[in-house]
Amino acid sequence: MDPNVQALISAMQKQQEQFQTLLASLQGLSNTETSAPKFDTFDKSAERWEQYYQRFVHHLDVYNVSSDEKRRACLSWVGPETYDLLQNLFGDVFCHRRIPLD
Repeated sequence: MDPNVQALISAMQKQQEQFQTLLASLQGLSNTETSAPKFDTFDKSAERWEQYYQRFVHHLDVYNVSSDEKRRACLSWVGPETYDLLQNLFGDVFCHRRIPLD
């Protein structure tokens, strides 16, 4: 085989290995960080909670966000009125992140 072709094949194989390593490292990141853009704050005058939560879950599923991160994102994006309501309803359980959001 022509030495130039052999060198090209070798370089392509090395590049493919590097690409696979990069993909593996990026997949690990998607499981540990919320990579979804911010979602709308819940507005009870605009929609029911069930509708909001369904849209919220679909939004995070598109970005492959883990269940634990979904919970954190929901609590940080629902808005102060809803956050206060959840805290009043669940008390100490709320503080320990055991709200039944899944």
